[in-house]
Amino acid sequence: MLVLWVLGMIAQGNLLAFDLDKLHVFSNTLQAIAVAYLIAAICLMHLPRWGQVLATLSLLGGYWP
Repeated sequence: MLVLWVLGMIAQGNLLAFDLDKLHVFSNTLQAIAVAYLIAAICLMHLPRWGQVLATLSLLGGYWP
């Protein structure tokens, strides 16, 4: 997750600039993938099988509209 986040910052061009006005949390796809990877890893580690299925269905249902 951290590697993808840093690569996203490199692609954004703000890796060394610490200006909070120019910093956007989801400025590119790599940072969004990193956050999704973190959420998926937490779900896989802490939820039982039925919880994983329920989380998947709820995320897909929320994304669909």
